[in-house]
Amino acid sequence: MRRRTPLVAAALLLALAWNAEVWGHSRRRLEPPRPAPVKPADAEATTGAPADGTPSLPGGSQAGNRDRAASLADLMREFNTRPNHPERPHVLLKLAQEALQEGQVAKAELAYGLAAALFPGTPQAARARQERLVLDFYRDLGQLPPLTAGRRFLEKAARLPAASPPGPALQEALREVWLAAERQLSLAQPTPLPLAEEVLALFELHPQANRPPEAALLVARLLRERGLAGEARQLLQQVLHSSAGHLKSRAVLELLELAWESHGLPEFLATLARCHEEKQPLAQALGTWLLRLEGPGPAPAAEAPPKLGLAGQERLRLWEDLAGQPLPPSLAAHILDDLAKSFPAGEEASRATRLHQAILEGAREELGLGYYQDRAGLSHVKLGQLRAAEEAFQALVQDGDPFWQLVGRTRLLDLELVRHAPQAAP
Repeated sequence: MRRRTPLVAAALLLALAWNAEVWGHSRRRLEPPRPAPVKPADAEATTGAPADGTPSLPGGSQAGNRDRAASLADLMREFNTRPNHPERPHVLLKLAQEALQEGQVAKAELAYGLAAALFPGTPQAARARQERLVLDFYRDLGQLPPLTAGRRFLEKAARLPAASPPGPALQEALREVWLAAERQLSLAQPTPLPLAEEVLALFELHPQANRPPEAALLVARLLRERGLAGEARQLLQQVLHSSAGHLKSRAVLELLELAWESHGLPEFLATLARCHEEKQPLAQALGTWLLRLEGPGPAPAAEAPPKLGLAGQERLRLWEDLAGQPLPPSLAAHILDDLAKSFPAGEEASRATRLHQAILEGAREELGLGYYQDRAGLSHVKLGQLRAAEEAFQALVQDGDPFWQLVGRTRLLDLELVRHAPQAAP
């Protein structure tokens, strides 16, 4: 009797372990922690060809065109009857994908393990190791806290061969580490120090070349909470210049908020100008995400805020994007002043006036009643609504603050001049 080689013994082991479930005799099926974690299987289900572009085996079944149990049996037959066929590792990968489609995670793990052990040094073995690691991660994610599951996953990923680039499934899992961590941190605000330290340790463990932007955004938030504005700004700048879509817009918004928290209105406007010069998606950022600027912010510096490096129409569009946001009083006052001084006449004047009224109404409580009445009266004067302007200035005279009483009387005198000489409008 001839002695079986390790390769033949492994094949027999796979066949024995597999057939029980292929023909419906399994008593236990392990469901995956999340549906279809391996994306390439979807491609094979529709095309019948491996997602990595390798040719199908001669006589092999088209996945999805036959009963899945028969498909698995055909694949097993190919694996067992063609011991020297160069595509045997592909068969194991297809077996694993078919098993995942059926929710047979244990069988998929066995197939991936055999592919890695029997065909070392091949691209298929490298892919099998990655896919097996991803399965382990999603199982841990369903049983352990996200940060614990993420740490286990990254420690194992660090032991993968450096020459093997991460496949789509591994890249998606690396991103999921940080999405899960963000969900965990959202349950505790502000983040407790031990939890923040665990996230920072995870960030250091993550290979820098594969860090997703979600990781930098999450760590930047933790640094902001602890007053480390400079370090947070560096991470946000990295996201800004390496991402696209909503991640880039989110980085823009986070930078604006960080500027406001650090130095108030002057730094906020300077950051707006820099983002415009770099052609960053300001409108998308401000239009998609709520601008979370609460309260008056830090006191502005003694010098005047820097001029925004935007042309008239561009600046007007930016103010329109900001108009729907909850603006702090100093920023609202700056925009109102710019609208009143920069667009006194011309085709943009009516547009600026309507925007002036919208922002004024939105910030009425934050600006105070006296300021509101004064600006509303001046807006009425600009539109030629002198009667409405007079009512607003009369309300100022009745204000309890002596300063606004004096302003109201002065405005009423100016209004009389306008009635006799319209070019003398205040």
